[in-house]
Formats: sequence, structure tokens, C-alpha cells
Amino acid sequence: MEEKRTLFEYLYKNLREQIMTGYLKYGDPLPSMSQLCENYHVGIRTVKDVLAALKKEGLIHTEERRPSIVAYQPDREVQKEHAIRSVLERRHTILEVYRTMELIMPRLFAFSVVSCGGEKVSLSFRQLKRSSKKEIAVRWKASSAALHNLLDASDNLLFRDVFTSLEICARVPFFLEFRKSPAFSASYRAYKDPLWMLEAVNTGDPKEVRRCFQTMYHAIAGDVKQYMEELAVM
Repeated sequence: MEEKRTLFEYLYKNLREQIMTGYLKYGDPLPSMSQLCENYHVGIRTVKDVLAALKKEGLIHTEERRPSIVAYQPDREVQKEHAIRSVLERRHTILEVYRTMELIMPRLFAFSVVSCGGEKVSLSFRQLKRSSKKEIAVRWKASSAALHNLLDASDNLLFRDVFTSLEICARVPFFLEFRKSPAFSASYRAYKDPLWMLEAVNTGDPKEVRRCFQTMYHAIAGDVKQYMEELAVM
């Protein structure tokens, strides 16, 4: 019973954090129950209990044989004020997360490319091609999904867990939604077309994959640092 309770709390807190921080927004579908079981290594009973708890709290809407949908819709200005305050309170931690991503994720992506082979890599990025010219939030979600697919294809489930946890802690949705600053202009110009990732992984060269993603994370970490400095003096 203690183990099940721990698994319940792990999944509940993880999904709740994604909803409250805007990682999962109002109207977004949650992964299916089978996907949640696979992604978080929990049983179907635990997933059902967690979804029931989130529904009782008013955070999601559930319907039989349909994906659960995020129902949490905070007041826009209240959400923005809360988000800015929360980010500034944790800005040193957030910067450390971006530096950690720069160190860890390029290696995990490179390892996954070597493990998967060409066909699995192409399949992982199939959806990204359809989203490459859409607005930035759509491109980011498609890019994130493609990288999750790539990590999944490596058959090392720990990689996905690490990436998901880092993305949540990095507050990526905040920096996508509330950026009103030229701070992101450099990395935006360099990476606005996410198909560069596909070109990098298609080389099959782990050194090149690491180099490309390290450069990206380094640029974004610099932009995030500058943006938070600007917010702090507003």
C-alpha cells in the first residue's frame, strides 16, 4: 500500500505541476491512460486514481473513452503576475536547470540517435515537419514531442523521465508566453525553424548531434538569464 501511495503522489504531483505551470494548458489533452502507465511506470489503478483526484480538484475534465482534458483556466493577469513572481523567486534554480540541460541532454540525444538507427530517427521527427512553419508555441511543442519520441525509441525509459522533469523545472511555457523582450531575438533567429534538429540527428554523428544541441541550449540559457535580469528591474 505504501508503494502504491508513493506512486500515486509521484504521478499526481507531476501532472498537477504541469497543469499549474502552464506546461499543459487549458484545453490540452493529457496522455492516454496506457501512455501514462508506460511513461511513469505505474499501474492502471494508480492512473485512474490520479485522474479522479485531478478531476475532483477541477483541474481536468474526463469522459469515458476520450482523452482527459485540462480544465484549469486561471485569470490571465493573475496568472501572469503569479508566473513572473514564481520565476523570479526561482531564477537561480531555473538557470541551473538550463545549464544542466546543456550538459546532459545533448549526450542523451546523441546516444539515442546511435541506438535507434536512421528509420526510427525519421519516424520520431515526422510530426515536426508538419509544424515547422507554425507559431512558436506550436513549433516548441512539436519539437519537444519529437525529442521525447527519439528518447523513447532508445528503449531507455529513464531518458524521457529526465527530459520531462527538466522541461517542467525550466518553465519553458513561461518563456514562450510572456517574452516581450529582444532578449530572445538571437536564439529565435537561429532556431526558429526546428527542422535544424532533424538535419542534426540525420547526420548519425554523435559528436555533431552533441555540438548542435549544446550550442542551442547554451544560447537559450543566455537569453533566459538576460530576460530574468530585465524582469527583476521592472
